[in-house]
Amino acid sequence: MSFTPGPDKRLPEAKDNEFINRSPDDYEGRLWYVISTHFFKLIWFSIICVFFSLPVITVPAALCGLYAAVTKLYRQGYDVDFLTFFNEFKRSFLKRMLLGTFLVVFPLFIWAVSYSIAEAAGYVFGGFAVVFSLAVMSWYYPQLALLELKPGEALRNALILSGLEAKSTFLVLLIQVISMGIVVFLIPFSVFAMVFFIPGFTSLFVSHVTMPVIRDRIINKDKKESE
Repeated sequence: MSFTPGPDKRLPEAKDNEFINRSPDDYEGRLWYVISTHFFKLIWFSIICVFFSLPVITVPAALCGLYAAVTKLYRQGYDVDFLTFFNEFKRSFLKRMLLGTFLVVFPLFIWAVSYSIAEAAGYVFGGFAVVFSLAVMSWYYPQLALLELKPGEALRNALILSGLEAKSTFLVLLIQVISMGIVVFLIPFSVFAMVFFIPGFTSLFVSHVTMPVIRDRIINKDKKESE
């Protein structure tokens, strides 16, 4: 199966920016740069994401806005403000909301159907469905932040990447599990972390894992094919 390519959103904005054009070998330093230089900005975008998620149905759009802001910080290193978040939040709002809601509801549906057959089956198949949805979402949202893709195209790519990139998929799942573990096991103290830290820093670490793969698998491939 082949990937659906999409134009890169960010590179045309600063073609000569050395920070953008550094090789994948420099990504470790880039991660630390964002944390050390934009620590409070990550907190700020975490708060914004949580606030815009309060109607619940807007969670997919809020995650799109969050990944857009964090991705731009990671790639460009500067010039990221509320408009970066909001412009991505409102882009293709309905389609993204429907697909994002589907990815959240899917595990619940699988659990309910299998649980009606047998209690053990509900937990087993429901657990697999949760892992599946988390893996797909971890590839889905970074793509929407990076590329000019329709939500359905990004979802298709995410399904392929979840299977082909086993190592990276395992890492993003580990990041998500650690984040959820903090929320579940440190209640009520985790409420503070969930608002101020977890959204921004989780999206940063997920982007750190997925971005080199998306760049090599989709962006660079698309450039080679167009030349």
